[in-house]
Amino acid sequence: MKTSMNRRSFLAGAGMAGLALAGASAITLAGCSNAMGAGDAADGSSAAPVEHNPVETLDCDVVVVGSGTAGICAALSAAENGAKVIVLEKNGALYGSSVFAEGVGAIGSRLQKELGVEIDPQEMMDKSVLYHHWACNQVVLRKFLDECGPTIDWLETHGATFYDLFKIAGSAPTWLLPNEGGRLTGGVGKYMLPPLEDSARAMGVEFRISSPATELLIEDGAVKGIYAETENGEILINTAKGVILATGGYGNNAEMFKEFSHNDLDGYVFWGSEGHDGNGISMGVAAGGALHHPEAVMNSLLAPPSSFSYETPVAVAFGQSCNFQVNESGARFWNENSTGDFTFLGNTALAQEKIVSIVTETELLDVQENGLFVLVAGGVMGPFPTLVDDVAADPDITKFDTLDEIAEFYGIDADGLKASVERYNGFADAGIDEEFGKDPSLLHRVEPPFYTSLLLPSFYTTVGGLKVTPDMQVVAEGGGVIPGLFAVGCDAAGIYGFDYDVGTMTGSQQGWCATGGRLAGAKIIE
Repeated sequence: MKTSMNRRSFLAGAGMAGLALAGASAITLAGCSNAMGAGDAADGSSAAPVEHNPVETLDCDVVVVGSGTAGICAALSAAENGAKVIVLEKNGALYGSSVFAEGVGAIGSRLQKELGVEIDPQEMMDKSVLYHHWACNQVVLRKFLDECGPTIDWLETHGATFYDLFKIAGSAPTWLLPNEGGRLTGGVGKYMLPPLEDSARAMGVEFRISSPATELLIEDGAVKGIYAETENGEILINTAKGVILATGGYGNNAEMFKEFSHNDLDGYVFWGSEGHDGNGISMGVAAGGALHHPEAVMNSLLAPPSSFSYETPVAVAFGQSCNFQVNESGARFWNENSTGDFTFLGNTALAQEKIVSIVTETELLDVQENGLFVLVAGGVMGPFPTLVDDVAADPDITKFDTLDEIAEFYGIDADGLKASVERYNGFADAGIDEEFGKDPSLLHRVEPPFYTSLLLPSFYTTVGGLKVTPDMQVVAEGGGVIPGLFAVGCDAAGIYGFDYDVGTMTGSQQGWCATGGRLAGAKIIE
């Protein structure tokens, strides 16, 4: 979609519905002639301002909206620079989707230097720009690359510890892991964020859970506070310095997802937490903020619809085992073991209307007993002793004896499927894939019984959002900045174009969250 979408068209379209869903129905313009926000009509007229009756009014220097890596780092940074900080968290627990993250991306950190890993910032810059087809904001990207290493070192001064490096799909070793023993889903939430939270609390940061922010308070064009809902009613928090938006993007908002990406959210498997309704982005746009590639999504692996993690035995066996896969025409559409860059996998999947994974009984038993090498993991996953039982109990998996049954069940072309299987079996017999060049060792005859699943693209989060300066100030549509308004993490965008760059700088989004939080917290109190 065109990323030059203006504020009016966003508010008048599905994004406006997202704003209402998020609870941010307008922004209050104290000292101005009218309200500007959800009440705005597409023809330029304005509805009556929303009335507020806060049961409590608080005063502080900075409000941070959201408590994932970006939000906690922003709060910690502002607090260590002398600010009185309040963090508003919509959910009933802290950390957002960062609770699932495995590591933080950076270059030039202490650990990397100690391990002899030298990554030239200019070389990383050049690779990233090419990966993003020159669609990233190079000024913002350069600031991030210069500051992400110092950010890791800063995190360590606040109690975080990093033990190892990892990389995916051709990336440099940029992924720093906050736990011993290799990759661990949730390592950031378990090992990195708790000590950072402790450090923030020790500096006086106040965390308020179950307190969704609803509207920005703007006076004479500058953000001066924010409204929020609590269990006791509405509150108003006046801010001496401003507000930092860190709400985690719009991964749960079907209407915003459709508006920005042109794809249906129910056609994806979402591997993030609840509460990412786009309200940070919506509030920023309602305040006059510009957008940068809001359609960008952190695509991930192909997975059965009910998968809750890429690591489950069924998800591995049917989505990552390089087995025979076809689209709605019953035709193969790619080399099933061609890349470990999961962003590319998502893009490939979106070019199909439907994907069906077909695993033979021989393949199933082999994965159960021996596991398999997974490109994205960079090693063997498994074995999975319970795989056969898991498959039998999984509602996504259906067993068939004929190809016609498969075609009828999934609504794909039967003749195309039979022709594809015949051709593929010929490749398996000959030991060469003449269609897509698949590794001969992975060419297995497709024979009954067939275990099948629909596959959907998955994603971890959205990574497009409000356009920001290198110091994370929200850029106003038409130029300049919105005084007192910052955005970080998945609410902010600049280092990417259309995609997350896992194959260039693994972990860069968590690095962007931490680095942006540190920079915003320092800048906002100036």
